[in-house]
Amino acid sequence: MTSLKKIILAPFALAALAVSAQTMAASQERHTVQLEATIPSQVFHVQPVDGSWLPNTQVLNYNPVTETLETLRKQFFAKHTAGTIEASLLTTPELQDIASPEKIALQVSFNNTAVTTTPVEVVNKAESLAGITTFLEIKPTKPVTGYKAGIYEGNVQLAFDAVVPTP
Repeated sequence: MTSLKKIILAPFALAALAVSAQTMAASQERHTVQLEATIPSQVFHVQPVDGSWLPNTQVLNYNPVTETLETLRKQFFAKHTAGTIEASLLTTPELQDIASPEKIALQVSFNNTAVTTTPVEVVNKAESLAGITTFLEIKPTKPVTGYKAGIYEGNVQLAFDAVVPTP
């Protein structure tokens, strides 16, 4: 190749190399992973064994054969090294039809104890001291006239309190 051809083709070769480098840079992918960690107190905590379900809406499937809604049942670990644990509901637990005034009442229990808006002991001192794995259950109450068709939504707001006995 003559010097003249090298001088004329050199800028084109450099341009092709630059375009190739830009193409490589343009195909880069980046991701951000958000992280969060909660480390509970060793003195008192009530947490789901598998908390991945908690931030998601839980679906209570309807069984057309038995005409019932399924019960939500999730495992929790509870511990309080200085006393008992009480639970209460912050609001009335119910599902509300989004298009009508129809409601479905919900029964809530923790460690086989019914939970209402009045605080009730759900874990005794012996269980609490050792720590206990137990269940939260949310069960729809079937109306006397049966369930009415609709799309129902609602939430259950629970509070757990560490109770320290007075001397």
